[in-house]
Amino acid sequence: YEVEIGDKLSFKYSEYHNVYLMPSQEAYWSCDFSSATELASDSYGGGEGSFPNVYEAVVTAPGTLYFACQKPGHCGARQKISVKVKAEDSPAPRLAPGRLGVLLLVAAASLLSISL
Repeated sequence: YEVEIGDKLSFKYSEYHNVYLMPSQEAYWSCDFSSATELASDSYGGGEGSFPNVYEAVVTAPGTLYFACQKPGHCGARQKISVKVKAEDSPAPRLAPGRLGVLLLVAAASLLSISL
């Protein structure tokens, strides 16, 4: 996924997930949470229905952000996402002007939804 500075990331997820910011690409690929930062727990709140938890953040700097679910087996099952942040004046194509792109990660009966 690619976004621009000022875009809002919205993580909508069930009580069987959480959201961590990984410190590096290496930690992301190896699912090493030892230096990761928990952004939202499995009881963060703010959502409804199948997605009782909603974590939102506005992107403020260019670079690549790495997010993952720390629940046992989830990161290894690819319940993670990298987001490349471009400067606002970048001509790179965007997902959609209204940030309509949605990624659903499905593991068994639980869901994690990420909206850009």
